[in-house]
Amino acid sequence: VIINTASYVSPKLISDAAKIFGNQAIICAIDYKIENETNVVYIDSGKTKTKLNLKNYVEKLVDYGAGEIMLTNINLDGSAKGFDIDVLKEISDSAVVPTIGCSGAGHQIHFNEALNKTNVSALAAGNFFHFKENSYPILKNFLKYNLQNVRS
Repeated sequence: VIINTASYVSPKLISDAAKIFGNQAIICAIDYKIENETNVVYIDSGKTKTKLNLKNYVEKLVDYGAGEIMLTNINLDGSAKGFDIDVLKEISDSAVVPTIGCSGAGHQIHFNEALNKTNVSALAAGNFFHFKENSYPILKNFLKYNLQNVRS
């Protein structure tokens, strides 16, 4: 189960869901933008700015029972400029749960770079796969060739 805005509106939902399904089944997705060198959390599909700092919010969600964190940099979403390496590194190094990086993938190299420079457990992409030359089998073969741990 992936929870985004609802985890902000009603954080008790996370702990209630974790009690029923287990922490490993609860992923909290966080949308953020970098503003004045600060990572600001947004909700409502990126329409509503909160006053929350990203790192503090991650810690709060984990305390409520989130078993994984999925990070989406709104500024990079659909840009094909690469993942937000600095933030993914900061959060994946400090979070006590697996971290998923999302937004910005435009080339196979972007996946390899994020896996080599951060401690993310997984990467997600959408727009990247809309192009035939970026099919998931091609990406998986590229990552395997570059010694990344991917499922066969």
